[in-house]
Amino acid sequence: MITYYIPGRIGDQDFYARIEGDDVEFIPSEELEVDPFSRVAAPPLKENWADDTRLTTEMRRSFEEAEYAYTRAWPVESEPENEYCAYCESEIPAHKASLVPPVDDDEAWEDLARDHLEGCEWILSRAHHFPVVVDPCPDCRGSTSTEVRYDEYRRQWLVYRGGWHPCETCGGRGVVKTVGGDQ
Repeated sequence: MITYYIPGRIGDQDFYARIEGDDVEFIPSEELEVDPFSRVAAPPLKENWADDTRLTTEMRRSFEEAEYAYTRAWPVESEPENEYCAYCESEIPAHKASLVPPVDDDEAWEDLARDHLEGCEWILSRAHHFPVVVDPCPDCRGSTSTEVRYDEYRRQWLVYRGGWHPCETCGGRGVVKTVGGDQ
C-alpha cells in the first residue's frame, strides 16, 4: 500500500494530508520533510475521504485539487544532536559547534579542545586567527635519512627509510607552532 503526502492548506497554514488506504492524518508542513524525488501525480481521492475530519469545503478542496503528491517523507529534526569538525572530523555537540571564543580566551579554547582531536588545525589556529606552522621534529631533522619532506595531502612529515614513512617519534605530526606560540 502506498502512502501519499498531499500538500494543501488548513486555515492560513500549509499542511500535508498523509493518506494511507482509508487513514488520513494532517501534518503541518514545517514538521515534515518530503523527498522531492518521490513527487508523483496526486491520486484521486475518494468522495468521503475527509468525512471524519472537521475540514471546511474550501480546506478539503485545497487537497482535492492538488496536482502532485509525494510518496516518501520523514519528520523534520528540530536540531541535530551533534555536528562534525571539518578539520579533525570529531563529533562535536551541536550547542558547541558554532562557538568561536575570543582569541585571547585561553580557558574557552582549552574547553573546546577537549571535543577535538589533538592537533586540530581549527583549535590550534584559534579559528584561523593565527597561522599554523608545522616544523619537523628533532628526530625528523636528525634522521639518518638524507630526505625529509612534508606531505600536504597526508598532512604529515615523512622521512625516507626504504620508502616514505611518517616519523616514528612524532608520528608525522612534527612540531606544531602558531604565531601565538607553541600549542
